[in-house]
Order: sequence, then structure tokens, then C-alpha cells
Amino acid sequence: MERAVTASGEGLFLNCRLLPSSSRDGIAEVTEEFVKIKVTPAPVDGEANKRLAQFLSRFFKVPQKSVTIVKGKTGKRKKILLKGLSSEKALNMLKDFK
Repeated sequence: MERAVTASGEGLFLNCRLLPSSSRDGIAEVTEEFVKIKVTPAPVDGEANKRLAQFLSRFFKVPQKSVTIVKGKTGKRKKILLKGLSSEKALNMLKDFK
């Protein structure tokens, strides 16, 4: 079983489930296995993925170029690399959503 946040040599990996076409952007739920993230754009022409990268950049306070979708570009389940961020810091920022 994969964990929601795992350390990487470059930063961390975040396993998430994307909820496109939502009424607002935000974190919906945090579990041991994934983070559910809502975004307003529909999954058309990569718009939902762009908004996801923007949201994660703002939420974790990292440059948008530090956010890379490594797996799941066309699906709702995604594995995202956040460069320059420790898993400890990310877990602290996500703890309010558990």
C-alpha cells in the first residue's frame, strides 16, 4: 500500500485523487494512502492538471516549476513530485485536514 506522502531524493511524492469540476479549489480529505484535492476546471485540455499544479504550488509555498505530475496525467489518481519540500513539512501542513 502506498502512502499519501513519501520522501524522495529531490523532495517528496504526493499521491492524490483529483476531483475536477468542483465548486472551489481545495483539499477535500487526507488519508494514509492519498490526498483528495478539488479543482474547479473540468478535465479538458489539461486544465484540471494546470489548476492542480497551481493549487499545490500555493498551498505548499513552492514555485510552480517544482510541481510535476509523474504518473496519472489523464486519470484522477496522480503521483506528484514536489521538489524542495520535506515530507515532514508537508505532513505538518496537511495535518489540519485529517
